[in-house]
Amino acid sequence: MAFSNAENDGNELRSYRDQLAGQKANTRRRILQSARQVFLRSGFMDANLNEIAAGAGVGKGTLYRHFENKGELYVAMLSEHGQALAREMGAALEGGGSTRKQLEKIAAFYLEFWQRHPEHFQIIWAVQNRDLIGPLSADLMASLRKVFEAPLRVVETLIRRGIADGEFRPVDPWNAANAMALSVNAVIGPLVHPVTQVVDRDLRAVYRQLVDLFLAGLQAPEAEAN
Repeated sequence: MAFSNAENDGNELRSYRDQLAGQKANTRRRILQSARQVFLRSGFMDANLNEIAAGAGVGKGTLYRHFENKGELYVAMLSEHGQALAREMGAALEGGGSTRKQLEKIAAFYLEFWQRHPEHFQIIWAVQNRDLIGPLSADLMASLRKVFEAPLRVVETLIRRGIADGEFRPVDPWNAANAMALSVNAVIGPLVHPVTQVVDRDLRAVYRQLVDLFLAGLQAPEAEAN
């Protein structure tokens, strides 16, 4: 009987801990959702933590138990978006295929992802505007670097594999991955956040053409001949 009581007590304790963990995760999620809205409207510098806490339905003390400062909250929000991007990018690559085909899959997924989440694009790329967010500590910059580098490393790895297989000509894989990212982002920006165009363009067609030209430039002459 004593053993049975101890077992019941242990189950109740685990249930209580699970309940607390679920409540904590839910509070964190609400804070991040509120922060997203405030950061999008006000930018990093003018975002008010009292407003974020109120929007999440928590006290400021509760907010600080989850995030030590505004910079940590901003990085957590960016990391959440970065993890979603990396997770969905991995799913987009399922099914194999040639290296070129896999890069085509990534390019198609990348455009579709930002079209579904235009607010993510605005949040993530705003971090490069120092006038908007102000200076960040070395630790926060290191955390942000991981968020930004993760999808680039996937593209770098694919390009490196294409070179090793003779499908692509010899290039610097890291520089090539960055060249591709910077190029497509230049088109995605005005596509997901429309601006007045002086020249009439079909930006989706421009995006597809850009990806095709980039991959054609990577193609090894021998592979193209075959």
